[in-house]
Amino acid sequence: KYSSGDCMPSEAELEKLYNVSRITVRRAIKELCDEEVLVRRQGKGTFVKSPMIFRKFESQKNMSFSESCRQNDRIPESHVLSFCKKPANSVTSDFLQLTSDEEVFFLERLLLADSIPVIDVHTWLPTRLFPDFDPNAVENGSFFEYIKNTYRCTIAESSRSTISVTAASPDMAKTLRLSSGDPVLILDSYMEAPDGNPLYISREYIAGSRYTISF
Repeated sequence: KYSSGDCMPSEAELEKLYNVSRITVRRAIKELCDEEVLVRRQGKGTFVKSPMIFRKFESQKNMSFSESCRQNDRIPESHVLSFCKKPANSVTSDFLQLTSDEEVFFLERLLLADSIPVIDVHTWLPTRLFPDFDPNAVENGSFFEYIKNTYRCTIAESSRSTISVTAASPDMAKTLRLSSGDPVLILDSYMEAPDGNPLYISREYIAGSRYTISF
């Protein structure tokens, strides 16, 4: 009856619906939370927990978000939240080897599984390497396929990623439909071409309760 992400009726509503005591309702909800079928969100209610998505990272081939969704019987979506041109900052300039007057495209996308937000990904691309980048081409489409086909980009095995953990800020929680303070994984990736030249940087803010990564 209830799908992943659905909010359950209140304890009072369940008590009336099934003609049972409040104690029975609370015990049933607690057992389902212990079994990770339901999850409580402070101030919001009790929700049907979404099965976690498993994603494999390895030196030879990293699994894309869309591929990981399909292997977990989930339907992937991606939506462009923002796109603009901006000056490179110190972090992007250092890795991307940009001069002080060069610019980058900043792309923010929201990746969803079965319409539930999972990853808010920020990407910085040098404008000289990706001229005329079209954000519409990656709306509900594959970013990797677009840059591969349009710019003939190939990701090198030498590309590296680092992972850390933070607590969801109010803005981050709103984007990912979490509660403020919920755990969020941060995956920073520094992508290079096979010749060792830098291509782009990405930072993924991942809902920790909906995603698991294996190296």
